[in-house]
Amino acid sequence: VPKGVTETEMYFKMLNDTTIVFVGNQVILKSVDGGMSFAEVMSSNDINDQLNKHYPAISFSSNNIGFVAFRKSIYKTLDGGNSWVRTSFSFDLDDSLNSIDFIIAISQQKAIVGCQKGNVYITITDGGIWNDINETISNSPLTIYPNPANNKLICSTTSMLKNATIQIFSLDGRLLLQNNNITTNHFEV
Repeated sequence: VPKGVTETEMYFKMLNDTTIVFVGNQVILKSVDGGMSFAEVMSSNDINDQLNKHYPAISFSSNNIGFVAFRKSIYKTLDGGNSWVRTSFSFDLDDSLNSIDFIIAISQQKAIVGCQKGNVYITITDGGIWNDINETISNSPLTIYPNPANNKLICSTTSMLKNATIQIFSLDGRLLLQNNNITTNHFEV
């Protein structure tokens, strides 16, 4: 356990046999010697977030690309955790009591964030723009059935799609299915 951090605050990602990125209460540490020693990459001076004993989340889509979510802010690395840049993620002013519970990095461009109040946000722009999935769905209604499904899903929309792509991901971020060039309002997956 890195110095000054309790075991209940430990969230880490092993990138390979020797490299570990650790995130704790307003700190990001990195080890390149299998955890024998840790170097501070970012500290509370760099991380402008109010934790109030909220535990951060960490997720990498590859050995270089990862996201760390604190209570109200998200940081991204493109170099295996050596440097971190804050993304544009923020809650609406009327949602100031909300906080981030988990983050799943899918690729360099895509990540999904789940929040305490049930909101789910997605970015497909490297963390530049975050959209509330519920708002996106309500703006373009999509019906998917049956639930549960065995071999196929039936999808329908209220408007005609033009060259749309549908992607289905597993909970761990793996792309399970992709259909391209959908030009209808009713289709099977």
